[in-house]
Amino acid sequence: MRHESDGNTCSSQILVGTSVIENIQTEDKTDEYSCRMFIKIPEINDLNSVYLQKNDKRIYHWIIGINPHDSSTSLGKNTVNIQWDPRQFTSSGHYYMLNGYEMTAEIIISDMRQSTHLSVMGADATQYFSIIWALDYAVSQIHLKTGWNLTSLPFQSAVGFPLVDFFS
Repeated sequence: MRHESDGNTCSSQILVGTSVIENIQTEDKTDEYSCRMFIKIPEINDLNSVYLQKNDKRIYHWIIGINPHDSSTSLGKNTVNIQWDPRQFTSSGHYYMLNGYEMTAEIIISDMRQSTHLSVMGADATQYFSIIWALDYAVSQIHLKTGWNLTSLPFQSAVGFPLVDFFS
């Protein structure tokens, strides 16, 4: 993934993925920047530029931090454009992006193969996004309105559990 800032030229790259062995590389720390993108690993306090997780799961979660503003004292908001190349993705599984670092956060990109960029606008504060790769899980959200909602989901019992017993 890479991002570029409007106005000032700012370009940085991060690398997420899987490998035979885990690989984490800390980003070069500097107090001055025109925009910042990094990988956040909850168990590690450092800001990282590379996070290759060990290839032994069916679902992976990477947390990306983005500060679209520069480190100067200028006020206001800035926009950065984040881009990725889906040709570098594995051919299997589903890639999607969430707004936040929790797995229950809102899906903002449901198919990262189809949508290849995201614009992030903000002041001098870090915004977090999650990249999820799941081998078996297609992603969907049901948007409900405040109040009562009638939602129908199919129920199939693998063990012949009678549906009447489910409601008694």
